[in-house]
Amino acid sequence: LYLIGGASSHGQDERSIEVFDPDTASWSLLDDALPTDREGSATAAFEGKIALVGGRDHEQRNMTSCDLFDPVHDAWSACSNMHSARSGFGLAAVEDRLFAIGGVNLLTGLATQTTEISGRSGDGWMDGRWMPFPRQGMAVAVVGHIVWVIGGSSIDATSPLASVLRYVVPTVRVKLGGRAPP
Repeated sequence: LYLIGGASSHGQDERSIEVFDPDTASWSLLDDALPTDREGSATAAFEGKIALVGGRDHEQRNMTSCDLFDPVHDAWSACSNMHSARSGFGLAAVEDRLFAIGGVNLLTGLATQTTEISGRSGDGWMDGRWMPFPRQGMAVAVVGHIVWVIGGSSIDATSPLASVLRYVVPTVRVKLGGRAPP
């Protein structure tokens, strides 16, 4: 279990990772482990790594950055930046793509209803379907090819929403084969 970035009483939490080891039932702290300060970012297990996307820096500016943490090699690599800087959003991984959903927009400071979808393996981003209304601070879960968006609020941490949205990620399967003899 990895707790990445955030803010609490430690002082360097925007750049730290806390790791829980179930074998010893103990936590360890990796101080100064992130390439940049991160608070309000989103994470998802992605292709054997942990994707760390968006969030706010120490100056409370929203970010577009996308980084991949490889816990086996304790190493960071970059993936493509999102188009829109956002924090407090949902992040889902479906097969080899990331879905950044809602959150707080950098320009307005308000919740957004936009979605961005990464290219394969986090290479590039494109606009996705908009949610019916703005949402931030929600939970996101993936079951098969369905991304579930649960709760959150439409205005900065007020007016909690009880609604659940689902986004079905289309899949295309092509079977190639020779032509049958005439």
